[in-house]
Amino acid sequence: MPTNQWHSLNEFKVFEPNNNQYEWLSEDGSMTAKLRSATDLTVVVNLKSSAHIVPNKEETIFFDMPEAQSVYIREVIMSVGDSDWMFGRTIIPDETLAGEGEQLKLLGTNPLGTILFDPQYSERVLIEVAKISNKHFLYPHSLVKNLSVEDELELWARRSVFHFFGKPLLVQEVFLPDCPINLPSI
Repeated sequence: MPTNQWHSLNEFKVFEPNNNQYEWLSEDGSMTAKLRSATDLTVVVNLKSSAHIVPNKEETIFFDMPEAQSVYIREVIMSVGDSDWMFGRTIIPDETLAGEGEQLKLLGTNPLGTILFDPQYSERVLIEVAKISNKHFLYPHSLVKNLSVEDELELWARRSVFHFFGKPLLVQEVFLPDCPINLPSI
């Protein structure tokens, strides 16, 4: 995997995004709210998994932590009707789960944004974007339908670092083919 796969929003032009893509990827508010604003239907959070496990190597390097150290990882799929729009993976180190951070483990099918976007408690300190191939660990193969194994469909992704009560967590979002991010600019 190339080390320069992720880019800051300032470097974003390397991907030649259209205005719609830039609007989605640079969203500084809740992505759940952004998804809801794009449809009249209900946006559903489907909890795929939540557990203490060892993260992917890219994530351990990002947090500069030992490779065998487990963290709390929550994976969700955001759906609208019969369409999956976004895959989310949140990495929460144990230090962040202490004290007020314990509520992050109790979200269930509630969106992370319900507690993350209160400026009294949380601050986003980084947004990076990428186009990921089907070889990237975040690529949700089971959610990208109607493609043969040989097909190469790159997906837009972004990752954000938040400080929740001053402690870090990593939110990673992968935008699936049915998501409105993939619509052309008008």
